[in-house]
Amino acid sequence: MPSLPLRLRSALLLFPCATPLAAQTQSQTLPAGFESTLGNSGSNEPFRVAEPQRHHFVYDASEFAASGPIRIHSIAFRPPANVTSWNAVTYLDLRVALATASVDYRAQSYRRYFEDNFASWPVELFQGDYTLASGTSAGPGPRPFVLSFPSATGYVYHPGLGRDLLVEVATPSRGGQPNPLGLGLELASGALGTVGGSDYLRRNNPVSAFIDIYPLADAVPVARLEYSPFSGVHADFGASRVRGFSPLAVQLNDRSFTTHPGGIASIAWDFQNDGIFDASGPSATATYTAPGSYTVRLRVRDAGGAASERLATQLVHVFAPPTSNTQSAEILNFHFDELRGNRAFNAASTSFAPSFGTFPVSTWQGAANRAGFQANEPGFGCVAANAANPASHLFDTGWPVELCGAWTLAWWQRRVGAHGPETMRVASFGAEAKIETGGALLNSFELSISIPATRLRSNGGADSPLGVWTHVALVVDDNAGTAEWRINGVVNASQSFTPRTFRMRSVRTLEFGGSASSSGVPYLRSYDLDDLRLYSRVVPIAPRGPLVSWTPQRAVNTRYDFGCSTSGGVPAIDGNSAPALGNASYAITLAGLPAGSTATLVVGFTTHVFGIFPLDLSSLLGPGCALAPFPDLSFPVAAPSGSASFAAPIPADPLLVGAHSYCQWLATGPSLALSPGLDIHLS
Repeated sequence: MPSLPLRLRSALLLFPCATPLAAQTQSQTLPAGFESTLGNSGSNEPFRVAEPQRHHFVYDASEFAASGPIRIHSIAFRPPANVTSWNAVTYLDLRVALATASVDYRAQSYRRYFEDNFASWPVELFQGDYTLASGTSAGPGPRPFVLSFPSATGYVYHPGLGRDLLVEVATPSRGGQPNPLGLGLELASGALGTVGGSDYLRRNNPVSAFIDIYPLADAVPVARLEYSPFSGVHADFGASRVRGFSPLAVQLNDRSFTTHPGGIASIAWDFQNDGIFDASGPSATATYTAPGSYTVRLRVRDAGGAASERLATQLVHVFAPPTSNTQSAEILNFHFDELRGNRAFNAASTSFAPSFGTFPVSTWQGAANRAGFQANEPGFGCVAANAANPASHLFDTGWPVELCGAWTLAWWQRRVGAHGPETMRVASFGAEAKIETGGALLNSFELSISIPATRLRSNGGADSPLGVWTHVALVVDDNAGTAEWRINGVVNASQSFTPRTFRMRSVRTLEFGGSASSSGVPYLRSYDLDDLRLYSRVVPIAPRGPLVSWTPQRAVNTRYDFGCSTSGGVPAIDGNSAPALGNASYAITLAGLPAGSTATLVVGFTTHVFGIFPLDLSSLLGPGCALAPFPDLSFPVAAPSGSASFAAPIPADPLLVGAHSYCQWLATGPSLALSPGLDIHLS
């Protein structure tokens, strides 16, 4: 770190020489020296804009008067000098948290993802609804620090270790309400690296994982800290990759310190906060396999025997691993066969993503080969191109993008019209990334990520021949640091990146076939789409030839429609594995019922019979509730623990390829309930 700036040395001369570093509360501004000095600019963000925002205010460690550890009791901000009065306003769900930064702000290398910049995991200084009282302030000089965020426990920080102080402020509001137009903030600004701090932010998305505004010059709010010297041992740590699919490996790094001259003597990690310490030492790798959220505990002792603990509540979030249904993708698996109204149902092997996605319209044709379902192209169930109104065929998966680690996106396409001179939007991963083709890209595909600017472009020839089904896949191996396009299973283009750095997260959902917010031409103007899949792993896609005619889809279980219940608990239905021919251990599972329940498995081979089925049961179970399959077969089952499994071995009979059966659980006691339907496609 650089030496103390001149203005800080001058500010230190204002302290009485006889004042010891005792436990009394002290204060200073960040950047230093602005107690009675005006900042040189101002900003409405984040407290005087309606949109939700997330900011990282980063203050250089050299700006602190203290060189040893301190406990920060409050942080406050003030409006610019041209503000003389303000009204009372309330910010909903406001969050202010403190942490140390992993990157020196002066290094100009602040990282793309908010959480990657935490050297230690943040501690909340304030969380909740915050009311700013009305007030006035006239005359020359700075305005008072009226936006104040105190904490009963405070935040322990050691500027002498050289890690910058990071202040995270998020203004998410609540229930879609805009934020109030409260106070703007006074700023200290100047050339990059000269002010002692800067602001990195995200507009319009307070829960986004990454930053979209990188400063071209230093501009940071003038803040006032109240603090007192800290003595003793303090436990603290940082963590990397805290969200992802199982198995998830999380790197934990100790950031503890002590004022004891003998230093830290022992470090112990409890990965699940279960009272059992799993590892010791300054760093540890915790591998989580079961889905869920985990709290991590760190305990340290210094050479004097003093102990301290840091508890990071629900720090790690592990998503469902791949199931035994290896024929289906883990996140998204749309065959566009289970299409009812404007909903297409998701046949993924986990419940990580929503059970269905939506189209803007419901004017699909009836499926001639499957009564009760619709199809955009009879016999195939694909999404057919629409040159006249392609936006009506845009498909919203309903899944807010959450990608990290390895993943594979794959689909089948068939060109039915001109490729066109315009750029066509194939997919939008929220506002963070997009896949496009056409225009200047010609017949190549390109994945482009907004921050940092990253592009992965396929080679030419990726376009489908007219009237021929072509398989397209984008395979990202985060552990190896490689990404590649595969066309019909053959590597078309590849690119390297730094391993274990890929992440994409958004509150916006993944849209395919175009984007509702895109000004480009939707890809579904010229292409048919089918078999859209998103895996949470690298899928080894074998080379395959293009298809002039479609072949049967894989063996999959797909839940469709919605269950209902008189008691509020809807039973769950699924297959225990892929319904492949010869699967002797296949079974239909039931879960989610109260203990001591009884149920009947209804099995049918059609869903619509003479207008009677689906059978309307709204008078018994509520509006919209129906028994979907015609009851060709029924099997009573006891569920003493609230769950059950019905064995249904599948013979290895080639005549069954492409056959469908439909199942639904009917709970008969102690209360009535219906599960969603389950479409079992044999292959």
